[in-house]
Amino acid sequence: MPGRRDRPGVVAGGVVHVGVSAFWGLVLGRTLPRRRTAAWGTLGGLAIAAISLPAGGRSRPALAALPQGPQWADNVAFGLVTGWLLSRSDASPS
Repeated sequence: MPGRRDRPGVVAGGVVHVGVSAFWGLVLGRTLPRRRTAAWGTLGGLAIAAISLPAGGRSRPALAALPQGPQWADNVAFGLVTGWLLSRSDASPS
C-alpha cells in the first residue's frame, strides 16, 4: 500500500490480498468456459501465478524471498476453487 513500504502490517496485507483476489476472481469469472470449469480454473491459477508472482517479486523483495512452491500451490488452489464454485453456480436445482 502507498506510504507503507517500510512498515508492512497485517491489516494492510489483508486489504491488498482481498483486492488482488477479487480482481483475479473477476477475471476468472469472465474468462473461464462453462464446461470443465474447475479444470480450466486450475490452469487459470497457473497463469495467475506466472503473471503475478514475478511482478510481485520485482516490486517487493520480501515477497521474492518467500518459498515459491507454496505460492504457486496457493494460486493453483485459488483457480481450482474459483472454477469449482463457478461451475456450481451454473448448476440447475434438482
